Amino acid sequence: MIDIELVQKKFEKSINSYNDHAIAQRQIAQKLYSLLSPYLAKSSLLGRVLEVGCGTGFLTHHILQHYPSIYFLNDINKHLEEVLQPLLRNQVYEYRIGDAEQIELPKELDLLVSSSCIQWFENLPSFINKINQSLNNNAYVFLSTFGPSNMREIRQITGVGLPYYSLVDLQILFQQKYEILFLQEEFITLSFNSVLDVLNHLKQTGVNGGFSRVWTKKAFMDFCVKYECLSENKNKIQLTYHPIYIGLKKR
Repeated sequence: MIDIELVQKKFEKSINSYNDHAIAQRQIAQKLYSLLSPYLAKSSLLGRVLEVGCGTGFLTHHILQHYPSIYFLNDINKHLEEVLQPLLRNQVYEYRIGDAEQIELPKELDLLVSSSCIQWFENLPSFINKINQSLNNNAYVFLSTFGPSNMREIRQITGVGLPYYSLVDLQILFQQKYEILFLQEEFITLSFNSVLDVLNHLKQTGVNGGFSRVWTKKAFMDFCVKYECLSENKNKIQLTYHPIYIGLKKR
């Protein structure tokens, strides 16, 4: 079971360091935008747009280039609206704080986007049904999430990790109600000088919400030794991200 309150606290603590350390998340948002932009280019004007889990705006600033008539932003972090102000200066918007699985979503949406967020959801099938009720016919949905190999090094050592959906799982989940425009995955490997640097990276980005513990000295040393043994490059310590990109059109 995912502890949403813990996730929220971790992200709130990392708000000032996130942009500098979230290398993979920034890259993923850019890749998602490169995949979705040809579809937005077909429409001369965007109407009502919702971004779920907007974070510090990695995807937001790309979508704003298409001048939505109103931009609904959602995140569990109440402090992010202030962080996003420079991006939203000339945009009509509404900021909705809270867990997107629980709060009321805006209706008659033409576009829903979300980058590096839905892997935290407790019940993704239920959320898919929920957003389907908020979308206009022929509306677009563009998402990125993470697959089973995400942070595989940590899972291999600790046995702890989120219950990620595979590419096939996601295809089955979405194909009944949506036309699948694209569904693809990749692997991003980050390199660090030490295991401590890996743990600091997780702390500074808040993504350790699924992996959090109080270390004894022995447990920490054991973890470090096992992690170092996993690295293919003996001069660097590696951490794997496994992003999945999803493009959908409501039937």
